Amino acid sequence: MKKKAGCLKVLLITVGCVVLGMAVLFGLFVLLLYIDDCIVNSEKSARERITDTTGIEIPIDAEMVFLDYNPPWQESFIQYAVFSFENEPADWLAENDFSRERNTEFEEEFKIAEPSWLKEKVDAVSSEYYPDFENPYYWLNTAKITSGYLRVYFIYEPQENLLMIYNPN
Repeated sequence: MKKKAGCLKVLLITVGCVVLGMAVLFGLFVLLLYIDDCIVNSEKSARERITDTTGIEIPIDAEMVFLDYNPPWQESFIQYAVFSFENEPADWLAENDFSRERNTEFEEEFKIAEPSWLKEKVDAVSSEYYPDFENPYYWLNTAKITSGYLRVYFIYEPQENLLMIYNPN
């Protein structure tokens, strides 16, 4: 009887240690996911993804005011970032070949490419962070051949001094 009680006690301690170990491992996994989310959702990471994808560097004086990022291990890689400028970055827009002429084909491509939930998500923060194609805007639809990405949409609204970048790839 004492032998059975001793074995049962050892078994319960072993099971308890295994459960505790699994709980610690799960906690570490959740912590790593949180840390990874903080890193990939940082302004530095967003700027790097834009540069890596398009070859275009966002001016250092631009302040990121909105970011929505779905990492590649989720349904698809999507990044939507909005940067604010104090003044219109005319030289930067010219250097990167932004067009000022209204382009309804570009507008339609953007609307088709963006997922239905994006506008709602952006509007929940601020509707000014979503393109208003009724007002004047600069636009650029670019691709970096070496990275294999198809399209990245850049929209600069001079009346708000906002640059919106949508990467649906």
